[in-house]
Order: sequence, then structure tokens, then C-alpha cells
Amino acid sequence: MTNPEILLDAVVDKLRSIEGLADSMEGDLDRIFAYKDAYPQEPSLARAVVALKPPAVMVAHIGSEFAPPGTPGSFWTHRFQMFLRPRQEQFDGEREGPPPDSYMDLIRKIANGTVRVNGADQRWLFACLADGTYAIEGISFNRTPFSFSPDIEVFVGSFTISDGNP
Repeated sequence: MTNPEILLDAVVDKLRSIEGLADSMEGDLDRIFAYKDAYPQEPSLARAVVALKPPAVMVAHIGSEFAPPGTPGSFWTHRFQMFLRPRQEQFDGEREGPPPDSYMDLIRKIANGTVRVNGADQRWLFACLADGTYAIEGISFNRTPFSFSPDIEVFVGSFTISDGNP
């Protein structure tokens, strides 16, 4: 099994290399980052999402499972979620520069983003992230309001990476 933390870091690296996504993060690549449990300092993904300062893209490993017998070429499936918070200021047309990105702008940049793989441009969703793994399988984005904090709303992208390493 490939260490999920290696895959988590690889996803973040690919996201950081998507043209235009850094601009959406006010040029600060550190706003695209991995959530890693740091018990006891930061043991809660929910708290990390609530504390997420926009603009930001946070990626978290949610779980891994051994593939059922008979699944061709795959031993493990790793599940990840990506939490999106665009810049929230209102654009009144008087401010210089482009308006802040919307959730849909971020999703479009991520879904269509390309990265360099072996000297050629490739959509990052189709790139293998580590030896023995396959490209990202099925990504979906959903609006997720937090009932315990009505001022916070994020879009959550969920995806899996299959792993051919036993």
C-alpha cells in the first residue's frame, strides 16, 4: 500500500502547479495545503475546516480501504476531500483588479487545470501521483454548509485514488 500521506502531498503539489490557481489564492501557494492530523494540537478536521481562512484549498485524506477480491489491478482505494474557500470580499466594480473568484471559478480551474508530466501538459486529474497508483477516479464537488456555524460554507470535492501496491 502506498502511504496515503505521499499521495496527499502529491495532490497538493499538483494543485499548486495549476496555472491560475495560485492567483486565486492571492499568489500565496501556502493557501493550498494538506490537512494532516497533529494530535493533540489539531486533532479535528471539522475544526480545521471552520478555521480555514479564505481564499484556501485544503486537501485531507479521509480513509483507505482494501479493494474487494476480483477488482482488476487494484489493491487499495484511498479517499480524499478537498475543501474550497474563495476570497469572500464583495466586488463593487470600484476596486482595481479582477473580482474575486467564485466557488465555480475555483472548481473550473481545478477540474480543467493542467500540469507538466514527462515534458507534456496533461490535466492533473489524469496524472498518476505515485508509482503503482492510478489517476484520480471520479471527482465531485458539493456545497456543504456547517449547521453549527452558519457563516461558514465550503465546497467539498471528493475523489479517490486507486493503488496497485499490495
